Amino acid sequence: MACMFYSLNLNVPVISGLKDTAYQQKINAEIQAKANRDKADFIQKAKQQADDLRKRGFPVIPVTLTITHEVKSKPGDDIFSMEVITDAQMGGTSKPDLDFYNIYNGETAHVITLQELFGPGYREKLNREIGKQIDERIAQGIPYFKDQWHGISDTQGFYVQDGEVVIVFDKYAIAAGYVGQPEFKIPWDGVLHEKAKLPQ
Repeated sequence: MACMFYSLNLNVPVISGLKDTAYQQKINAEIQAKANRDKADFIQKAKQQADDLRKRGFPVIPVTLTITHEVKSKPGDDIFSMEVITDAQMGGTSKPDLDFYNIYNGETAHVITLQELFGPGYREKLNREIGKQIDERIAQGIPYFKDQWHGISDTQGFYVQDGEVVIVFDKYAIAAGYVGQPEFKIPWDGVLHEKAKLPQ
């Protein structure tokens, strides 16, 4: 969809194949609702930017909102994992918004947490391994900002793929912009800890 001052390239995912179809319907509704909010917010900002440029006598350059996704681990395994990327190109340097969906694919589905994946002391384990990888990359000349690294957050983005948990940071958060979204692969033993497999 396009108009004079903006275009939309929306590939909003619809999850299928989960055992818990009620949860599948719920999470799909949440994904669509967020896409609708992002679309409305983008159009409002695009219109405001176009109006401002016209008032100042500058040509209006169309801006673009793109929503894409990538499935990391498919249903059929214990975990379904997917990344949704929302990228609003407003004429300057963009900072994509990343959303991760990591779902236990059981008869009663729920969102998987890092604690369920790594068990007690998960923060210390992950922070130690990520810190080590950051040091290795700095030694290779990659511009990471070690002083901006304060450990993983309560809402840390991650996905599960091929026996590894991949921790993801936003663009600019801990490295120069051209690095993109830094990712750190952490080996995982495949064991879901605590209540992961129990009805919620």
